[in-house]
Amino acid sequence: MNRNQTETAAQVAKNIQSLYLEHSPTKLDQLKELNRLSLKSGRTTAVVIGVLSTLVLGAGMSMVMEWKNLFVLGIAVGVVGLVGCLVTYPIYRSVTARKKALYAPQIMKLSNEIIAENESAK
Repeated sequence: MNRNQTETAAQVAKNIQSLYLEHSPTKLDQLKELNRLSLKSGRTTAVVIGVLSTLVLGAGMSMVMEWKNLFVLGIAVGVVGLVGCLVTYPIYRSVTARKKALYAPQIMKLSNEIIAENESAK
């Protein structure tokens, strides 16, 4: 083996070894995780409500177009689905704002610590 192959093999071994070492999260990792948590609930809620509302809207459209005796009921079901689609974004904003308010003190504390560390390192 020449020197380049030896260095490459050593680097590959180090990379594999790093996968098995215990990893303690840094402040930046903690900050990213808190930010992800503050946004995740709102996104998940909005997707679930949006998908269910779209399915209800589609069911109402099917009732109107396919089953003539369910025309009025189909319109009512479609309107319910449409209202669900319209309220999805306000619900997303509300849930996200609540979660941001919940995690804001921790996020501000960590971000201030990171900023202070970076400024003192300069």
